[in-house]
Amino acid sequence: MKLIAESGSTKTDWVLLGINGREEFRCQTNGMNPFYRSMESMVSELEQHHAITKIRSWVEQIHFFGSGCSQLAQQETIKSALSQVFKNAVANVSHDVNAAGLACLGTRQGYVGILGTGSVLGYFEEGDCKKIIGGYGYSLGDEAGGCWFGTQVLRAHVYGLLPKELESDFVATYPLSRAEILNRLYKQEMANTWLAGFARFLSKHREHSFVQRTLDKGFTTFIDTHLAAVKQGNEVHFVGSIAVHFERELQKALLAKDYVPGKILTAPIEGLVSYFGKA
Repeated sequence: MKLIAESGSTKTDWVLLGINGREEFRCQTNGMNPFYRSMESMVSELEQHHAITKIRSWVEQIHFFGSGCSQLAQQETIKSALSQVFKNAVANVSHDVNAAGLACLGTRQGYVGILGTGSVLGYFEEGDCKKIIGGYGYSLGDEAGGCWFGTQVLRAHVYGLLPKELESDFVATYPLSRAEILNRLYKQEMANTWLAGFARFLSKHREHSFVQRTLDKGFTTFIDTHLAAVKQGNEVHFVGSIAVHFERELQKALLAKDYVPGKILTAPIEGLVSYFGKA
């Protein structure tokens, strides 16, 4: 049986395909980005997940697409983690950009961006990612990803720059001390996922002028950095929760820069299931 996995920094979708590519099982676990989680942490979670332990002996092949898996060293980390849990399976590990490309384009040529916890853009030809732009993590980029937007909200709060009506709701929703903020940022795993959680605050107050300016800044910055070398008039597809939740603002920013909005998908897992179900 084939196990398909698509993992961002926040969550991982798993789908088991049986005979004739028929879906037999699916579940969700935490994200498995090797830059933000240790191999031990990932193995421990999978071994304690009831649904995973139930099916792991059935799995013969694993196709894993993950954030942070563009380089061989990180791919090997994930392979090692998977081999400890799925002892009878052969694992293939690839970058999550490839999953987005297969889901949006199949084997067609084009550009696909991911706007989830982080952000990245890929250029594809015949199902193969020929170029990756961005994807350097929240310390250097991730423009318009959930972490970037969450950071804008938290930064505005700690410096007293949130409008009064937003500040009062922020404090009520997130009663955080300075010590708690520093601990989550610098002492615990997955600070990027924690920061991305504050992007929900933007959704809650979506029509506020502060939020609209923040969204426009994020999407425009992504376009100016990631699409700088892409000819205007090209169609650009997107995958990820941020792209879906703020589809209206993303499309507006693309059109303002003379790009054509393409498909916008929540996650590529359905496209992967269709692709590998036929393989």
